Amino acid sequence: MSTATKTTSVLQSALQTVSDSPEFRRVLDQIKRGARVVSVGGLVAAPARALALAALQHETGKQFVVVVPAQRDLENWERDISFWYCALRGVTDCEDAVAVLPASESDPYAGGSPHAETLEKRALALWRLARRLQGGTGVPPVKSHAQDARGTEFLLLTSRALARRTVAPEEILKAGAVLKRDEDASPEELVDKLTAGGYVREDPIGAVGEFSMRGGILDVWPPGRSAPARIEFFGDTVESIREFDPETQLSTTRHSSQPRSWLRSKSRRCGNSRSGPPTFASGPRGRASVGATNALPVRCATGPYLLKNVKAFPAGSG
Repeated sequence: MSTATKTTSVLQSALQTVSDSPEFRRVLDQIKRGARVVSVGGLVAAPARALALAALQHETGKQFVVVVPAQRDLENWERDISFWYCALRGVTDCEDAVAVLPASESDPYAGGSPHAETLEKRALALWRLARRLQGGTGVPPVKSHAQDARGTEFLLLTSRALARRTVAPEEILKAGAVLKRDEDASPEELVDKLTAGGYVREDPIGAVGEFSMRGGILDVWPPGRSAPARIEFFGDTVESIREFDPETQLSTTRHSSQPRSWLRSKSRRCGNSRSGPPTFASGPRGRASVGATNALPVRCATGPYLLKNVKAFPAGSG
């Protein structure tokens, strides 16, 4: 215990030194004054850049967007930002504060589909951004990040993902649902959303992107969750929401509410296309999944861009 306390004290002291430095205060002042271009130099190591951004976000309370050069850089940035974000707040779990939006590896016009994991990450990031936009810019307490996607403070993405057009936020919100115990939600409508979102019906479920419906019990494993959820209905009323172990089928955690993105992936076509729904081999375990294409549809020239008039920080070489 004493060792952990000493380590925390040393870390907090180091963070305070960074926050009190003249260089940091200068950059912070420029951001608060609304400067359109803020230059930061001399940060050669990637963790140092992540620390600077996490500290600036902590001081300003703004949502930050970090544009990285390539897809391979996303994982390191996510790890470093998450570490410093937690350290600055003295907590150990703040995973949902950082959203990652990878770019599609394939050309959406070529008829192919990205990897299933890419689809899931994109769908989850879009869901979090849409919910934050819906809920305003108010930042909830850190302890509620896991329950409320509006707590997402960092968005990490590549320049390619930034440049692609996206689906409108209201469409993303329609594809998801927030379930609360003792409130009404039609099980049939939820199943329709799951199917439209690219989920595969399996009993029992064993992977992200699968669901099953047995009587008044809905099992579903959405993106961003380490375990599936079991939702029990009495008619159209949600009686209970529990996470469970897919191996033993035993409940592990009980919840009073669950924000759920039913989007495993999403596709859309423009105009009066006469072709049927596209099928791509991107479902769980290699199965073909109807409609499972890019979480960000880029087939329609009328779709909005992901971010407009945003001050993004390019993750350059320092």
